Amino acid sequence: MEREDGECIVVYWDNSTYNSLKSVLSSGNRVSAVVKVVDGGSIIGVSAERLARIIDTKKTSTLLDKNRKLSSSDLQAINVYEKTIKYFNPKLTSAEVRKISSSILTYSRLHNVDPRLVVAVIAVESDFKIDARSVKGAVGLGQLMPQTAKSLKVNPHIIEENIRGTTSYLRFCMEQWKKYPYLTVPLALAAYNAGPAAVAKHGGIPPYYETQNYVIRVMDLYAKLCSK
Repeated sequence: MEREDGECIVVYWDNSTYNSLKSVLSSGNRVSAVVKVVDGGSIIGVSAERLARIIDTKKTSTLLDKNRKLSSSDLQAINVYEKTIKYFNPKLTSAEVRKISSSILTYSRLHNVDPRLVVAVIAVESDFKIDARSVKGAVGLGQLMPQTAKSLKVNPHIIEENIRGTTSYLRFCMEQWKKYPYLTVPLALAAYNAGPAAVAKHGGIPPYYETQNYVIRVMDLYAKLCSK
């Protein structure tokens, strides 16, 4: 079945049907879930971790292939990202800067998040310091907490995986508040910083100075990046 946003949910009920759906998994469709219908009409996930890795690998490989043939607009965007990255952390090597910028482009597309927002989040979170660690234990570029990184199945110490986890978690936070179109981004940022539970508890951006300042800083940089 296909949702209005173009993502596919693959449903099957026996091995024969699943085999016939392999073409769907490799056709470039955005597959958000693969589930099996069992007796009684209930739906269960099947090898969720393994299937997620397979689908994620296929998606990422497709995107990386596309990135090898970057459009002029992509090149302009990457140029802006790299200048921003160098501004915040001039100690990075050219190779590190390129790896960060290309990973942001790839995983932002994968998770349907504006890459400029990801750039802004990472800039405020860590100043693009690859080995950044907070007093609370948050790790890497996107300052992922160990338990969050574990749930996302990423190694936060590796550039590409940290960015994959960052964009994935940011998309998760945005999904919680998508019914409020004009508030989705600031509420998602507040959730990224203080946790979704805190935002839900207060019915909006929590009254914490750190979180309120965080949202303002990210939104300000995001607006500047959008104006370029």
